[in-house]
Amino acid sequence: MRRTDSIYNSKDLILDEDLTFLSYNQTVNLEFRLEDLLVSPLWFSESVDGLVKCVPLFNCDVIVSSNPSDRVLDGNRCVICELVDDTLITCSSSDTGGVHYYSVELYAFAPYPVLDVVDEVTVYCILNDEYLNSVGNVSVDVSVDGVVVGSVVSDGDGLCRFRVEEPCTVRFVYGESVSDEIVIGGE
Repeated sequence: MRRTDSIYNSKDLILDEDLTFLSYNQTVNLEFRLEDLLVSPLWFSESVDGLVKCVPLFNCDVIVSSNPSDRVLDGNRCVICELVDDTLITCSSSDTGGVHYYSVELYAFAPYPVLDVVDEVTVYCILNDEYLNSVGNVSVDVSVDGVVVGSVVSDGDGLCRFRVEEPCTVRFVYGESVSDEIVIGGE
């Protein structure tokens, strides 16, 4: 379920525009301890008379509390919790991919794209979000000569690698983002 109404994730709840943009465009499948949730930048929380109103600043389909006295309200947009630190709040989405980045830019390159002295060429791809932060631990499809042949996962620095042994063209694809085409030549 994508949040589209004007109240959810509004400036009334959070004042950091960058954080609002990033959290609004992420689907999160996570479990939070209540004590961690209260200080997390992914949640807006407000204490009232021994209870805590917690509003997720990200997208999820279902919110579940381990405390049966807690109540989830407003179509999974808010949870009212008793102040019990060991309470677990689970946020899940039917989208099994976990976190998705929507403004990823892919930069592909090959330092030496000719198969003459070497038997294989490594083609690299760097993933950055629109703020130039590295995007790690993301599965990226690899297209060789226009056909998807597999996928690679970016490391913590947002870098993925793919090796080729014959002349071809290589592109990396993540959702609607596509890298430049890298041409690997023969002798």
